Amino acid sequence: FPNHTAPYKSLIMKWQKKFTKFGTVENLNRKTPDRPSHSGRQRIRNEVMIDRVRGSVTDSPHRSTRRRCQELGISRSTLRRVLQEDTHLFTYHITTHQKLTEHDMSVRVEMAKVLCEKIESSALKRQASSFSRFKPPRLLFMEMLEGQSVQEHSTDLTSSKK
Repeated sequence: FPNHTAPYKSLIMKWQKKFTKFGTVENLNRKTPDRPSHSGRQRIRNEVMIDRVRGSVTDSPHRSTRRRCQELGISRSTLRRVLQEDTHLFTYHITTHQKLTEHDMSVRVEMAKVLCEKIESSALKRQASSFSRFKPPRLLFMEMLEGQSVQEHSTDLTSSKK
């Protein structure tokens, strides 16, 4: 090992144990055509488990993942993996909202117009006319809604200062 430090004694002992147990020191966790699993452990995520999880979800869809994994006797990570990858479900609650129709949109637009008219005719406009130099931001916003630009307001302010 001219360019590297020598391995520790514990690592060499681990290699020796692995060689005597398996006959090789190669990476046994690697997936091969002979062994589809990536580890020596037995896979718990099989079709029977997927069917059990699917049945549990259909029986009680509002049950928490913590309670469901206790009932099924599997870990939370396995349950989450089965739900997402195999059954294409999610471990969080998906909320649905009411869909707005064309009628709802038109009602909202009409209500916005009525509110703008009320604001326009309110005392804010009368108070704003008493100011000779500046307009309040609410009045600027109302005028912008009417189609006037902010640049017109800035020129009005500069001309009134002169």
